[in-house]
Amino acid sequence: MASMETFVIRVWIASEPVPAAKAGLRGFITHVTSGSSAPFVGSEQLLAFLNREREDRGPDRRPSEAFEQPARGV
Repeated sequence: MASMETFVIRVWIASEPVPAAKAGLRGFITHVTSGSSAPFVGSEQLLAFLNREREDRGPDRRPSEAFEQPARGV
Protein backbone atom coordinates (compact mmCIF):
# COMPACT_ATOMS: atom_id res chain seq x y z
CA MET A 1 0.00 0.00 0.00
CA ALA A 2 1.39 3.40 -0.95
CA SER A 3 1.57 5.96 1.80
CA MET A 4 0.98 9.66 1.61
CA GLU A 5 3.17 12.21 3.35
CA THR A 6 2.19 15.82 3.96
CA PHE A 7 4.58 18.75 3.70
CA VAL A 8 4.09 22.48 4.06
CA ILE A 9 6.30 24.39 1.66
CA ARG A 10 6.62 28.17 1.88
CA VAL A 11 8.28 29.84 -1.10
CA TRP A 12 9.64 33.38 -1.03
CA ILE A 13 9.55 35.65 -4.02
CA ALA A 14 11.66 38.81 -3.89
CA SER A 15 9.49 41.90 -3.63
CA GLU A 16 12.08 43.95 -5.49
CA PRO A 17 14.03 43.10 -8.63
CA VAL A 18 17.16 41.05 -7.96
CA PRO A 19 20.05 40.11 -10.22
CA ALA A 20 19.48 36.88 -12.14
CA ALA A 21 22.34 35.22 -10.22
CA LYS A 22 20.48 35.76 -6.92
CA ALA A 23 17.02 34.93 -8.22
CA GLY A 24 15.72 31.44 -7.70
CA LEU A 25 13.73 29.16 -5.50
CA ARG A 26 13.94 30.01 -1.78
CA GLY A 27 11.76 28.87 1.06
CA PHE A 28 11.12 26.67 4.07
CA ILE A 29 9.76 23.12 4.17
CA THR A 30 8.15 21.24 7.06
CA HIS A 31 7.20 17.57 7.23
CA VAL A 32 3.87 17.69 9.07
CA THR A 33 4.03 14.26 10.74
CA SER A 34 7.57 14.45 12.13
CA GLY A 35 7.80 18.21 12.50
CA SER A 36 11.24 18.23 10.89
CA SER A 37 11.88 21.33 8.84
CA ALA A 38 14.57 23.18 6.95
CA PRO A 39 15.16 26.25 4.85
CA PHE A 40 16.10 25.63 1.22
CA VAL A 41 17.73 27.57 -1.57
CA GLY A 42 17.13 25.94 -4.92
CA SER A 43 15.35 22.84 -6.03
CA GLU A 44 18.32 20.61 -5.17
CA GLN A 45 18.03 21.38 -1.45
CA LEU A 46 14.25 21.01 -1.56
CA LEU A 47 14.50 17.60 -3.22
CA ALA A 48 17.30 16.54 -0.85
CA PHE A 49 15.02 17.23 2.14
CA LEU A 50 12.18 15.23 0.58
CA ASN A 51 14.51 12.32 -0.15
CA ARG A 52 15.93 12.35 3.40
CA GLU A 53 12.43 12.21 4.85
CA ARG A 54 11.54 9.28 2.60
CA GLU A 55 14.73 7.41 3.49
CA ASP A 56 14.28 8.10 7.23
CA ARG A 57 10.81 6.57 7.12
CA GLY A 58 11.88 3.47 5.20
CA PRO A 59 9.85 1.40 2.73
CA ASP A 60 8.07 -0.63 5.44
CA ARG A 61 6.70 2.40 7.28
CA ARG A 62 2.94 2.29 7.79
CA PRO A 63 0.98 5.42 6.96
CA SER A 64 -0.57 7.45 9.72
CA GLU A 65 -3.98 6.15 10.82
CA ALA A 66 -5.43 9.52 9.84
CA PHE A 67 -4.56 8.76 6.23
CA GLU A 68 -5.39 5.07 6.01
CA GLN A 69 -8.07 4.13 3.57
CA PRO A 70 -11.20 2.59 5.07
CA ALA A 71 -11.63 -1.13 4.43
CA ARG A 72 -13.93 -1.92 1.54
CA GLY A 73 -16.46 -4.57 2.40
CA VAL A 74 -18.81 -6.50 0.17
